[in-house]
Amino acid sequence: MDPLETWVDELKSSFLAEVTGFAPELRYAAETLLHRIGASNWTLEWGLPFWLGTTFGLADDAIRELMLCNVFGLGFVRLVDDLADGESPWPETAGVNSEKDPGWQPPSHNDGVLLQVELHHLFSRQIRWTAHRIRRSSTGKGGAHQGELHARFFLYCYHACIRRWLQATSERARQPGTPFRLYTDSDFLQLAERGAPLEICCAAACALAGRPRALRSVAQVIDELLVACVLLDHVYDWAVDLKAGRYNAFVAYCSDLAQCGPNRESNREAVLKELYAGDVGRSYLACIQQYLGKASNGAATIRCGGLVEFIRTLGEEISGYWSRLAAEVAKTGGTFLTRLDTG
Repeated sequence: MDPLETWVDELKSSFLAEVTGFAPELRYAAETLLHRIGASNWTLEWGLPFWLGTTFGLADDAIRELMLCNVFGLGFVRLVDDLADGESPWPETAGVNSEKDPGWQPPSHNDGVLLQVELHHLFSRQIRWTAHRIRRSSTGKGGAHQGELHARFFLYCYHACIRRWLQATSERARQPGTPFRLYTDSDFLQLAERGAPLEICCAAACALAGRPRALRSVAQVIDELLVACVLLDHVYDWAVDLKAGRYNAFVAYCSDLAQCGPNRESNREAVLKELYAGDVGRSYLACIQQYLGKASNGAATIRCGGLVEFIRTLGEEISGYWSRLAAEVAKTGGTFLTRLDTG
């Protein structure tokens, strides 16, 4: 059994124990959310503190607390992002008992708003705990002073990550002024800004290990990995995003037109043309692979074996998906494209 799976099971129990005192409606909402953000679909968010903590030689209890902090943060951020995007945090498939109970009902919108507040409280508590532990982590001559400096470094990084995420969330409807074909590295990195909270656990692991200078290298790996993940998500979500009026990088790759109502049909046709009559997004795939390669090299440089393996597996899954996509397009043509477009 993968050691991470054992830790994940423990973390789920810890999460559920924390929400036991919630009102029944909120407890049900929290359980439903936990089911939705499970490690099978959010492996990076669950695994990153474990991989980094192991790499930096942190104590097991410190790793466990960092993982719990990440889970609270993931739940909070997921709720905020969904509500900001006007989406339901409770897809029908996310229900704890939805597969077993045909009459399953998702939690209400108000439950999501209230749960968001409660998870922010738990997330903030873990942040304070982490800062306290960092203060106590340095020993020897100058230990207390160094511990305080490292704690302040961590808290600064925490607030910086939250500011980046909030700004990216507030600007989610703003479309880049540059055509996709002219994107620079900074344009691509901007796509990953809504994933900035993931770097909080990176700062914590570096500070706890007494290696704050390592954060620059670690954060660069995460930024490059997130760019690849966002680009991939936009392939999966292009039809839904186009319908909702949200910016989508894959649509931008296929069409230089602004992604607004009057251009919706033209943009849709451009995507279908790229898939059916074009190169099935091969250059777009190459861009994803380029950022995955950068992230993999960076992860190897910091000797984070778990992260290297995650990136390798993700790369194989992406290549397999693209091969299946190309084969399906070639086999079923317009019928498949219509099904893809309608979700």
